[in-house]
Amino acid sequence: MTHKTLVSGGLGRMGLRISKMVKESTILELAGILEREGIEDMPKELYGVPVSCQEEIIKGKDVIIDFSSPANSLRLAEKAVEYKAALVIGTTGLSDDDLKKIALSAEKTPVLFAPNMSLGVNLLKRIASMITDGLPGFDKEIIESHHNKKADAPSGTALLFAEAVKREGDEFVYGREGIPGARSSNEIGIHAIRGGNIIGEHRVIWIGEHETVEIFHRAETRDIFAAGAVKAAEWLVKKEPGPLYSMEDVLF
Repeated sequence: MTHKTLVSGGLGRMGLRISKMVKESTILELAGILEREGIEDMPKELYGVPVSCQEEIIKGKDVIIDFSSPANSLRLAEKAVEYKAALVIGTTGLSDDDLKKIALSAEKTPVLFAPNMSLGVNLLKRIASMITDGLPGFDKEIIESHHNKKADAPSGTALLFAEAVKREGDEFVYGREGIPGARSSNEIGIHAIRGGNIIGEHRVIWIGEHETVEIFHRAETRDIFAAGAVKAAEWLVKKEPGPLYSMEDVLF
């Protein structure tokens, strides 16, 4: 039995990749594409399934994969509850308040949120936490690089790593300029680089008195995010409502 799947934001760069991979899944069945209003020359059909900007297309779907905008993801979280569909959210730029609202929906229908669907990134998140525990007293810095069209900074993935290495008393410092004074021991520096067509690069660095430890992840293709989103959806359709799930739940 396959599970009817709707891709939200399905005409975007990520959405097209996800739709193609859903078509290749033996667990999911591509059953529709949801897009925002106002797209010029929007097709009525793609990959043999209907394309619509009407939310009624959610009806009858088992799971939604959403890579769109914060406002749309919040709306979909409400609609997923209404239509009893599981929901995978890969949208970035969601605030803490947004996530609290989405978590309320997760109590009524299965919802998974991950700002980065890469399996490698989510494995490194677990490793980053372990390194932090093993290197107390080391200064922690995070550097992320993305293409020049990325709207939000720092990236959701940088914040994912920041939360993984944060310990009691730590605070985030976003870049430095002027004369900020000596670095305090509880700072986690977070820095953003924008340029060219970089898909995504992330460094987490632990700096001690006599040694430096670094982990690095580079996305060579956006297909890694699409593959992770499909894997998350295949996992989520078998789960019950409860906590707001993450990719760590899928992996571990």
